[in-house]
Amino acid sequence: MKLFPAICGMALLAGGFASCDDSTDIGTSIITDKIDIIVDSSFVISTSATVEIEDIQSRTIQQLIGIIDSKEFGYMKSDVVCQFMPSNALDTANVDENTGIDSLHLIMSMAMGSYVGDSIVPMGLKVYGLDKQLPSPIYSDFDPKGYYSESNCLGSAVYNASALGRPDSIAEGSTRNITVKLPTSLGYDLFKEYRNNPESFASPSAFAKIFPGVYIENTFGSGRMVSVGKTIMRMYYHTTVPIEGAEPPRDTTYYRVGNYFAVTPEVITNNNITLEIAQYIREKAAQGEKLLLAPAGYEVSFKFPADKIIDVYREKSGKLSILNTLSLSLPAEEIANDLGIEPPADVLLIPTAKKNEFFANNELPDGKMSFVASYNEGKYTFPDMRDYITELMGKETVEAQDLEFSIIPVTITKESNTYGNLVVVNIAPYVSKPAMAKIEMDKAKIIFTFSKRTTNF
Repeated sequence: MKLFPAICGMALLAGGFASCDDSTDIGTSIITDKIDIIVDSSFVISTSATVEIEDIQSRTIQQLIGIIDSKEFGYMKSDVVCQFMPSNALDTANVDENTGIDSLHLIMSMAMGSYVGDSIVPMGLKVYGLDKQLPSPIYSDFDPKGYYSESNCLGSAVYNASALGRPDSIAEGSTRNITVKLPTSLGYDLFKEYRNNPESFASPSAFAKIFPGVYIENTFGSGRMVSVGKTIMRMYYHTTVPIEGAEPPRDTTYYRVGNYFAVTPEVITNNNITLEIAQYIREKAAQGEKLLLAPAGYEVSFKFPADKIIDVYREKSGKLSILNTLSLSLPAEEIANDLGIEPPADVLLIPTAKKNEFFANNELPDGKMSFVASYNEGKYTFPDMRDYITELMGKETVEAQDLEFSIIPVTITKESNTYGNLVVVNIAPYVSKPAMAKIEMDKAKIIFTFSKRTTNF
């Protein structure tokens, strides 16, 4: 514990008065304030554990597709089920409902480098139409059997994540697309449904009744896991318009494109994850190492010494004390592996008892009982936990659940507000791509500061 004194001199002027017959000496009284800034970094985290995650809710439009098998991470397979948000305004003018639809494609876009594993190895997938609507809520251990039929295959594709052999215009872009040609008849069916029953396109739930969605399955190949950030169904169609005043009469054909269906936050999408954690990692956890592994792998729980911090504050502070800051820094190490898997980019710090409620209600960090930190310079740092201690000090009793915290890998979504600043709009369990790290809880650093003011008369 360190003490930094600061002396503030305050002069109180004593007023004097004099009569016509006598005089009075002017006396001076001095009041001195002393402010001590106490910095205490002696607190330690003595209780922590690696906890296996049974399942998660994706609660994000990011889709994981692929298979990897690493002796330092484990075997992981992920495929996808999803609904679509329909456009409520399809272009039907001058489109022949029997001949006007040229094709329909499912397009999955991933950011450049948004994968783990081999970029070149060819992998295959199939797209099936769902036979019934998806359940809600839906979790990472969801089994799509019973929701689709193998006879209802809408299309297939072979893909990789490399730019080799692609035109320069695509190779130099920031995204890669996986494109699957769907039956043109599906395009006709959806177009006719809109023309005849536009109310079917009024909401995701109404649309799901006529088109429940798709199941995207890995069919062959392994060694890569890709993270798809945008999924749409794109309709190619044409309009035929008579040329005004043409002799002899003739038509002009215009070829058009409509992105009329998309996976958005408003619809159900889920990564169906199979994860068998490597024995190498399980042995580390069994030996007491504190590990994060995502998605749906490990999180870390620990007891935060808030009760001891409050005891120190109440013992050493006075009536004129002010609680200044509380920060927590958690060193994290990368775990060597053959796929270049890195630590989670962001983590959530939250009381263990509140984590399920947090995700179920789509809550955001409040700075009192929930916090986020990004991996930076080998650590996760939570710089402002002052309101957490203030909140506990206002309670009659600090309960055990107030001290039990979990560190959970998460995906953070940010958007620009009206002032151009990025603000957090969504926190979801981490499904961006495989990630893992070792948290060095024995090197955690807690720094607590408060100011103590004493007055000498």
